[in-house]
Amino acid sequence: MCSLSDLPPEIVAIVVTHLVVKELAVSRRLNAIVEKFCEQQFHLELQLAGYVQPRNSRTDISTIGKLSILRNNQERWMTHSPSAQIQNLELYGTYDYSGISSDDEEPVFYGGVLAHWNATDDTPTASLKLDLVQLQSHNTGLSQKRWYIVEPMIPVTDYWFDPRQDLLVLLAVKHEVFEFHLRTLSKNEPHPDAAHSGLLQLTARTVPSTGDLSLQFVGHFIFVHSPGNPGRIHGWDWTTGELQLDRQTGFGVSKDVVFLSDSVLVVPRLVSATASTNPPVAFLDIYSLTSPSGVGLDMNIVATLEIVPPYTRPQRSDGSELPLLHLQCSAGPIYQPSHSRRSTFRGSPAVFEPDDAKRIILLQFKYEKYSSNISSFLIVPLESVQGAIETLGDQPGMPCQVAWEHWAARTHWIYRFPVAYAISLGPTSQHMTSGTRMILPRIIENGIEDHWQREDFVLDILDLDKSFIERHQNTRLRLGPHSHNAIIDSWVYYSKEDLINSVASAHDEWMGGAIYTTAPYAMSTFVHRDTKGLAYQEYLITWMDEEHRLNAYSVMN
Repeated sequence: MCSLSDLPPEIVAIVVTHLVVKELAVSRRLNAIVEKFCEQQFHLELQLAGYVQPRNSRTDISTIGKLSILRNNQERWMTHSPSAQIQNLELYGTYDYSGISSDDEEPVFYGGVLAHWNATDDTPTASLKLDLVQLQSHNTGLSQKRWYIVEPMIPVTDYWFDPRQDLLVLLAVKHEVFEFHLRTLSKNEPHPDAAHSGLLQLTARTVPSTGDLSLQFVGHFIFVHSPGNPGRIHGWDWTTGELQLDRQTGFGVSKDVVFLSDSVLVVPRLVSATASTNPPVAFLDIYSLTSPSGVGLDMNIVATLEIVPPYTRPQRSDGSELPLLHLQCSAGPIYQPSHSRRSTFRGSPAVFEPDDAKRIILLQFKYEKYSSNISSFLIVPLESVQGAIETLGDQPGMPCQVAWEHWAARTHWIYRFPVAYAISLGPTSQHMTSGTRMILPRIIENGIEDHWQREDFVLDILDLDKSFIERHQNTRLRLGPHSHNAIIDSWVYYSKEDLINSVASAHDEWMGGAIYTTAPYAMSTFVHRDTKGLAYQEYLITWMDEEHRLNAYSVMN
């Protein structure tokens, strides 16, 4: 029996044109019923996937079409399947990738756009030539395109961009003055929404350090953090050109300032970084941004959350040097800043976007001398930070310190067991987060082949969305020592007990911070092997967002 859905669209169109008014009315009623059902189903599956409907939602497709796009995106995430139209993309540069030592030379992926600083000799007068690729997106309906930006006038030393606002920020340093030029990402023209000349300035007097400026977009604010001792943070409303925040900080040399929202930021701090008799202690300092007078921003610390690092540490043999502990912090972008309700800050119309309320902070603890062997990740959901702050209430006076055991119950712990065949990824090693998802890359050596060392590139892919985890509880595995480094290509449920039991080792000293965390999470593993007959390829970096996952390699034929 043939149904209407089996017929070609041309035949269906002919049938509809021959319907009488009464029959057509019935068809429209049936369509309305289907649309209403799909609307409810779409919102349900949107929530289960950890997404929300964007403020700037697509109107060019039906709810049925939106539901199909959402389901296909979830299927690709579940199966690690690439999007059909995005397979391989080549970027060319004149420098040796293996010699990358500066963040400025690494490609950048943000908001569905991949940018590469292409240092070419054919434009000797240009200080900047950007090779930009907008990836095709089922979510937004945007097609893939490629364009170049050449800047001959501004002596560019760094750049940042936000595709949702068509904003490109170029940094130039002239006579100890830091100039931030606000341009359009699409055409490198003065941005029409930027105030005055589209130029923001800082003097060297207000910038303690020049080498590690960190810039973040939060709606129509631009925040620039300069690490140092002391450090300093500045914030502008770039649409008015007004400096809203100029604050000396106690962040020290830390450059990991993470905005949880447009009014809350967190800064990690490490105490007793040397692996001595007493375990190191870390803190998350929570700051609030308020505007009591309606003019400018005040930044005040409201709480300090204690962290007992949840990992083991290597035992020190007599006379050996104590290893130093390092702490890094990252989080995905903010999608729904409360103060940015104008259409210019909503980006391209989309079907879905990550829910800011479910964002996560990823803290990485690793020892300097053992970075390739010992690495521990603490996953802090935004709700756990908010819950810790709420327990303080409206207590006046100095900010309160919250003990680890009083707020750790909502956090998650991931432990990287030391294995001989896992090697360090070097300075480009990154852990990526987007919404409730994250990627932890590693490389496994597989011996020598044709005089080249063959390596398998492995991605441990995690999802912390509660509904997603619950659907995979029946996949729980009993782990033994070392077994959680196995290659498992299906989704597996991990509990706290599984992880604690799997890290026992006679060579490590147990720290115990993990007993207060809840874990669970679902994890799967993706393995990329060199099977294309290439003479040599070197893994560089991984990026991800809510729709794309990119793995970059340097290839020599």
